Amino acid sequence: EKDWREFASQLLGGRLSMIYEGKPFPEIVSVRNDAENYCLNRGVCAGESGTGPTSGSLWMPVSPNLTGAGHPCQKILSGHKDYVNVVRLTKDGNHACSGSRDRTIKMWEVESGRCVQTMTGHNGSVNAVDMSDDGSVVFSGGDDKTVRSWDSETGVLRFTMKGHTGQVWTV
Repeated sequence: EKDWREFASQLLGGRLSMIYEGKPFPEIVSVRNDAENYCLNRGVCAGESGTGPTSGSLWMPVSPNLTGAGHPCQKILSGHKDYVNVVRLTKDGNHACSGSRDRTIKMWEVESGRCVQTMTGHNGSVNAVDMSDDGSVVFSGGDDKTVRSWDSETGVLRFTMKGHTGQVWTV
């Protein structure tokens, strides 16, 4: 049977590892420091027995490897050379598209986990991707202040839209 503390530990553990511009998020560091200052003595907070759902032990990892939320990992899609910023599935669920700090967009076959297309052309991190309903066109936006349109079958850049004054975070 699963430990009741595991879910909270998963949520917190994932957030504690988040990095922004090479350093931890200040808000996450603040939450972690508050938790460490408040929850002492093996995770039991002052005045608590450590056995209920409000116990400070929620902040402490239950096990070194936390299980997924009800299902095992199905595939690991490896190929980007830097952090992956965004992933989108096609409407039919057969393909996934990912954008990375390595300045590329990759199209993946979900079933096999194979990269079927790599699109290059951004001059900075790719922060946003989306696809047309039929999956034939990929749109991307990034740190280079552009939105780009790609042919998903060939990986050929169709056109570039310029004019943003800052990074593009959604398309």
